[in-house]
Amino acid sequence: MKPEHVLTTKAELAALADPVRLLTVRLLVTREATLTQLAQYLGLRPSALHYHLKKLQTAGLIEVTRHDDTGKHYRATAMVVNVNPAMPFTEQADLSALPPEPMQRASEQRRTGAYLHLSDAQYDAFWQEVQDLHARYAALQDPEAPRRATESVALTLPDPENV
Repeated sequence: MKPEHVLTTKAELAALADPVRLLTVRLLVTREATLTQLAQYLGLRPSALHYHLKKLQTAGLIEVTRHDDTGKHYRATAMVVNVNPAMPFTEQADLSALPPEPMQRASEQRRTGAYLHLSDAQYDAFWQEVQDLHARYAALQDPEAPRRATESVALTLPDPENV
């Protein structure tokens, strides 16, 4: 698996823009899975998911890693997917037309992530701590105080093979 895949065309970007395909790539970064396993996890008919897998394969975002009695096994081609900053946009969506301040703030985002291999008890404790931390800071909000808009996201995805 490559460390990074850079989207360079509108077709590649469109392939990843679909919510089902985005979640599929996200799942396949950490594990390989068959069409049946992915369809079961995502709650889709295998025939509907097959369409999405073909789109992702064509865009170079996933690949078949092996074939066996259970079918084709898919995996993401890269750990991270980025968009080429030089990618041309339409005039209506030209990023250079934005004032520099929002673009500067976007580049200052703080991101963190990890692939965790936890027991059920460790996962429950971890998730409780995340919820407690969020609740603690949510309670500190003061509607009258100057504020900084912040979005906090905690996303955990189970292993589809163990669902």
